Amino acid sequence: MHLLRKTYRFLLCLAMLAGAGACGDDNGASPVEPVTPPSPGLEVPTDVLRVKNGEALTLQVTQGGGDYNVFSLDPSVATATIVDGQIEIQGVEVGQTAIIVSDSGGYYRKVPVSVYVYETITIDKTEIDLVALLGNVAFASAQVTQGNGGYSIASSDTRVTAMIADDGSIAMSATSKPDDYTATLTVTDKSGLTATILVTVKASYEPFTEEDLADIKADATRTYILDGYQSNYMGYGKSVNADNGDGTISYGWQYAPISWLTYRFKITFTGDKTVGKKTDALLDYTMYMGDTYNVPIDLEIIQADATNIWGVFTFVLDEAIHYGYFRDTL
Repeated sequence: MHLLRKTYRFLLCLAMLAGAGACGDDNGASPVEPVTPPSPGLEVPTDVLRVKNGEALTLQVTQGGGDYNVFSLDPSVATATIVDGQIEIQGVEVGQTAIIVSDSGGYYRKVPVSVYVYETITIDKTEIDLVALLGNVAFASAQVTQGNGGYSIASSDTRVTAMIADDGSIAMSATSKPDDYTATLTVTDKSGLTATILVTVKASYEPFTEEDLADIKADATRTYILDGYQSNYMGYGKSVNADNGDGTISYGWQYAPISWLTYRFKITFTGDKTVGKKTDALLDYTMYMGDTYNVPIDLEIIQADATNIWGVFTFVLDEAIHYGYFRDTL
């Protein structure tokens, strides 16, 4: 019993000494927690991957925490697996997707992947001039001759519109302005490749071709046309053809069955009736419930004989050219 008591006291002292030591640690410096070295991050040697359809591409992780995993966001376009510590990407179908690579440290990288058949887009025209009469619409076309399909097209200037069909045929249009302007059309295919067309829009101020003028002069039928339109009321109207006695000459017609219901097409100019450009020419044009103009015009007599006269004219209003012609008796 005496020996047991001694043993108990010895153990109790040891316990107290141990407690005193612990209290001493609390009053001193706190123990240093072990620090885990930071992960070096995850790096791959490229920001974008391009792989040919039906072929494989191997990618080596250049920095990371090991124990890599990878998957594709769209396996129908490209698959991704780890083979012997490397990433292998297989092109399955033309298109775009991305792969996600991760390591044991919880880091990950997203890498875009493009799968292609052709390495470039080719278009049969890379520069196009769209030329139209001022204020009118010009049209043009182009064709993708090589690409990966799934095309889209965008214009750098909304004044030039463009559409592209599944077969790569391109249709474009624009309205001409007094000053030339340009736009870049960018064609993008399913794999993300791009190609461009530079479009320049120009205005023409010559509405009549040589063939047009020949056709006008070949016919002697009395005619008054503006912007391709001839009023049926001309047949009911009376002629206003006259030498006005002040050095001016007038040609045209007027129909006014009542004072407020007026149809009139009258051209007045200074000079004579010989072939050539005329000065101080004016157009007085009124179509009831329609267009009305009272404007200076550029007038040229293109033909005159013993009985008839032919003239063509133009004028510009609101950034658009208007044009017409007349045939009448002298």
